[in-house]
Amino acid sequence: MNLLYRALHRVVDVVLFVILAAMVAIVSVQIFTRFVLFYSLPWSEELSRYLFAYLILLGACVGVREKNQICIDIIDNFVRGRALKPLELFRYIVQLVTVSILLYSSLQLLKVGARQLSPAMGVPMSGIYLCFPIGFGLVLLELLVKTCAVLAGNKKGSAKREGDEL
Repeated sequence: MNLLYRALHRVVDVVLFVILAAMVAIVSVQIFTRFVLFYSLPWSEELSRYLFAYLILLGACVGVREKNQICIDIIDNFVRGRALKPLELFRYIVQLVTVSILLYSSLQLLKVGARQLSPAMGVPMSGIYLCFPIGFGLVLLELLVKTCAVLAGNKKGSAKREGDEL
């Protein structure tokens, strides 16, 4: 299970790298064609925008994995010892509920996207909207792993504190 989980991390990291490299290449080609060849590619802006959406949502998964969620530091500084575990558990439960709602809503969005085509490229928008359930599903998986780690008493799920190694 742990091996599969680490393999999933590697796949997400590689996909993020490929998306970022593709975005850089597409925008660079667009700049070259626009200012050197005086011809603008009609699909480049749209494709880079859709890749950016995938980059953001897959990046959110990495953010949760690396424990980079937004939190109120002043609470962390005052909570010590036994009170830390319930606080972390509360945070993860709130995040799980929120991401579950977002995942459900994104699945509803896929139905709408099935009837639409993107303006410049003409691809079904459901393929573009698929980034939402994929991203939220991966975030949900990360949150479930972190929540189980907190319940089991593992350090893996604990929140980062000032001075923790990155």
